[in-house]
Amino acid sequence: MSKSKAPLPGMDDLIAFLNENAGAGKREIARAFHVKGDDRAKLKEMLKDLKSSGKIETLTGKKLVPADGLPEYCQCEITGSDSDGELVARPLNWDKPTPKPQILITDLGRLRPPPAEGDLVLLKLTPKGKKFFHGAVIRRLSAKPERIVGVFDTTSGKGGRILSVDRRLRQNYIVDSDHAGKAKNGDVVVAEIIGSAFNAATRRARVVEVVGRADAPRAASLIALHLHAVPTEFSPEALKQAEKAKLPDMKHRADLRGVPLVTVDGEDARDFDDAVFAEPDGNKDNPDGWHIIVAIADVAYFVRPGTPLDDCARERGNS
Repeated sequence: MSKSKAPLPGMDDLIAFLNENAGAGKREIARAFHVKGDDRAKLKEMLKDLKSSGKIETLTGKKLVPADGLPEYCQCEITGSDSDGELVARPLNWDKPTPKPQILITDLGRLRPPPAEGDLVLLKLTPKGKKFFHGAVIRRLSAKPERIVGVFDTTSGKGGRILSVDRRLRQNYIVDSDHAGKAKNGDVVVAEIIGSAFNAATRRARVVEVVGRADAPRAASLIALHLHAVPTEFSPEALKQAEKAKLPDMKHRADLRGVPLVTVDGEDARDFDDAVFAEPDGNKDNPDGWHIIVAIADVAYFVRPGTPLDDCARERGNS
């Protein structure tokens, strides 16, 4: 007596199987439902109909997943660690009504240091069950910034928002009224990020410093300083060294203090170390000529190598 042929699975059976075995191929599905011979062609047509109706999708390598699954390569945000201390993540762009799939980071690749909570990474995903994936890190896309620099706006109602001036994070951050500090509409502020830096629903910030007005002449330079984390304060050691500084011996120097030099720095400059002087040249060998002096302060004289001032200069990237 011959064995009876196994019936073909129904459409719902196939979807249920892929929910539990996301990433399975046609051969695995046929084996699971004992589909053989001519019925393989019928199974292939059924899977084709499910794809046409948008109920399942095909990944690279002919792997099949439910339509609410994830692509093989996916931008994800590290959300923390599980109870075993393993990193977990969530897809960055998820616009489906169903809950977000769970992603366990199982391979960090060559990424050092390892990603931290809030970092944005590109993952290669391997389906491991219904809405569960293993993720291998391909590369870090962006580290979560601890602080942002932006313009405070109170036109949004209670509290306000901050528009980041960093082109890499050109986003709005919600600021609750109790986190606004003394910031006023139009102020350039430094803010601490609260929650996710990439998820719009939880993108919030707390004002920690008011830098100045966005329309002030020095706003651009102040923004640049804070954006690139250039120190704006001197260390106590550097200040102590500056207080002890004395005028250099004039014995081997030309004294130009009697020349009416005119500074070329603007009124809002932080220092006045460049100046010029011009007068008609009285030398008969230079008719209609001019006598010009360009004076640039020798700041480096006071910034000796290995001193606290020199250390501060290195941090700031200038003399």
